[in-house]
Amino acid sequence: MSESNREYFGAEYIVTRGEGLDLSGGVLTSAGLTDVDLAKTYNKKVTARVDGNFVGWASEVGFINYYCNKGKHLKKVEDVTYWGNAGCRYHQMMQHCLQGADVEELLNSKRNNEVFKTKKDKERYLGTYFGHELPKSGRPIQIQCKSLYDKQGNSLYK
Repeated sequence: MSESNREYFGAEYIVTRGEGLDLSGGVLTSAGLTDVDLAKTYNKKVTARVDGNFVGWASEVGFINYYCNKGKHLKKVEDVTYWGNAGCRYHQMMQHCLQGADVEELLNSKRNNEVFKTKKDKERYLGTYFGHELPKSGRPIQIQCKSLYDKQGNSLYK
């Protein structure tokens, strides 16, 4: 992987061997691809328009690291979309790390209060991934949450 690709996408050599934070693999962009193409055809979990072109990340954690370490400083990042279930752990991780959402509000249910005894436990749950502490953005970003399927499991994008 070239130095320029590592700087642009925020990945390191360790990621190319299937280790590290971006376990499910890679970042994709190409002229003419839309956010729906990246999510539907190439199974990207997070898409964003970076300097005018859509880019797709295979993992939420990969995008969090990219945005916090490189994207917000060097690139114009907009139209961020999470292609998954609203309220799942990965969506909550993105809300916590990229939007500054409070863990008490995100994990405020009777069941969660039984599992996580303290606020620190909740922060550890949403702020770490495979033992690595996730960076947090000081500049919140707008995140849309979309699904490729309706409630019956039919594709919304034919």
